[in-house]
Amino acid sequence: TSGGIGARVGQVVLSARAIHPRTLKPVDEIYRMGKTHQFPADFDASLREKILASRGDVEVVVGDTLSTNCFYEEEPNIFGALDAGYGKVEQREWVEQLKQLGIKNTEMEATALAGFSGRAGIAAADICAVLDRMGERVTATAEEMALYSDRAQTVVIRYIRSRLSDLIPLIPSP
Repeated sequence: TSGGIGARVGQVVLSARAIHPRTLKPVDEIYRMGKTHQFPADFDASLREKILASRGDVEVVVGDTLSTNCFYEEEPNIFGALDAGYGKVEQREWVEQLKQLGIKNTEMEATALAGFSGRAGIAAADICAVLDRMGERVTATAEEMALYSDRAQTVVIRYIRSRLSDLIPLIPSP
């Protein structure tokens, strides 16, 4: 699940890149022995195209995902438990800047997933359901949120089924 920035509540976002919240660049930033190391945080384009091709009737938007290390503190959200240190005007300006950069949503761990899988040579994708809009309180019911989450899961299941049908030859009926 994720918070919407350039995507609407209920949409499914398929990430092209994971954007670091400090640099606003598609990098995974890790720390080793007191030193900062940056690695590309791009998701596999070929896998993304296969997922899109198998999504069926589920609306999917492709774009970048702002990845954070924690809920509320690095997201452009003013509804956390602690004072965000900025107000609604600054928050709206920041969200508009993120939209201009092509960012569709925010969630945790996307940079780590893209960076690690890229370094390991493993094709990876990030698929998120948008449950709320940054800067707005969640108004969806439990049933609506379950439906939104089900949409993202449906995309994944359809992709897996498409791959299985490619791998397992169809056995004709007797």
